[in-house]
Amino acid sequence: MTEMTSTPTTREYLLDSLAESKDARTRAYAAYRGREIDKLVNDPASEVRAAVARGGHSLYKLVNDPAPEVRAAVASSTNSLSQLDKLASDPAPEVRAVVALRKGYCVQMINDEDPTVQAVAWWALDHGV
Repeated sequence: MTEMTSTPTTREYLLDSLAESKDARTRAYAAYRGREIDKLVNDPASEVRAAVARGGHSLYKLVNDPAPEVRAAVASSTNSLSQLDKLASDPAPEVRAVVALRKGYCVQMINDEDPTVQAVAWWALDHGV
């Protein structure tokens, strides 16, 4: 019986090579597609780390990211109630607004200190989120 080895396809190779780009948008595309996650989760560009989160990767690490846009991406991608609970009290209102859109959180977020978060929470409640 012959042993099967996995060799990357041309497409996989090309996707992996995108992670080496100097352009952050290109690296973000590679991250979203799940390529080179171990490297891109630590990328200096927050848009790349946000793409990692939007792809559902490394959420346990990115929930503590210093950039609000990354934490907002975690809030929209995670299914972890502990992560959502943590993000519901995030200091950035844009993160809390994303949490307000998640099922079961809109009522909690109606009393938020930020009027934008309150408005998003009311919208979510009105639309059955």
